[in-house]
Amino acid sequence: MENQRLSQSIKSSGKGFFKGSAEMMRYWSNYYKKYYSMGTDAIMAEDTANRLLYHNNLTEVYFSCQKEGTYDEGSYSGGSPGKLHFTLRNGEKIKLTHKESNKKANKEILASLYGVILKYRR
Repeated sequence: MENQRLSQSIKSSGKGFFKGSAEMMRYWSNYYKKYYSMGTDAIMAEDTANRLLYHNNLTEVYFSCQKEGTYDEGSYSGGSPGKLHFTLRNGEKIKLTHKESNKKANKEILASLYGVILKYRR
């Protein structure tokens, strides 16, 4: 939905392909920053899929990195998305996917947030 709105805005401004693509990349690379100034209620109201997870309600956080695909002699061997799973005290599991590869900074941030309940896989 947000992507369609942005595409329409770029088209109506009359920007060409390259300038439009650059604006699209710039927009999405900074998109996450809007959440730093939003309150919890506004974030929750933004999308019905948004969930509020309390750290003290988590028993395990599982993070596996995206597997990169390979391109060899004209054929692509696909990778797979990474996994981010939260296990709650009541046994419920919330399973998400992502596109983050193995980066030391990611592992350090996750370890600082979740400590011993983090299961990190490359």
